[in-house]
Amino acid sequence: WYLVLGRSYVMKLELLDASGQRLFIPPNFRSKSICRTTHSALEAGKVCPLRFLEESPNTAAIAVQAAHLGQGTVTLTDVQLKQSEEELAERPARMPRLTLELDIHVVEAVRLETPFPGP
Repeated sequence: WYLVLGRSYVMKLELLDASGQRLFIPPNFRSKSICRTTHSALEAGKVCPLRFLEESPNTAAIAVQAAHLGQGTVTLTDVQLKQSEEELAERPARMPRLTLELDIHVVEAVRLETPFPGP
């Protein structure tokens, strides 16, 4: 994904079943969002190009801002269904290990210029 420096975006998580049908994301769904730079950017001392602004309670939508030029990877890990103590005692949730990685590039906005004035 290519994002423009300074702009804000909302990343929306969608879960699909084996046939490609969209699944409902329950309110107790949780995951952890991490942004890391690529190795070349890390060696240059750069930080993650995204700044996380806000997350929905079930992490199905995450607001980010393209804060720095560069490349990085957004990773969603630790996917789980949050349960109460009673629910855990009755029936612990079994979640498959899910990890989502999204490569991002933050770039300057494209500016179109003409070499001479138009008509």
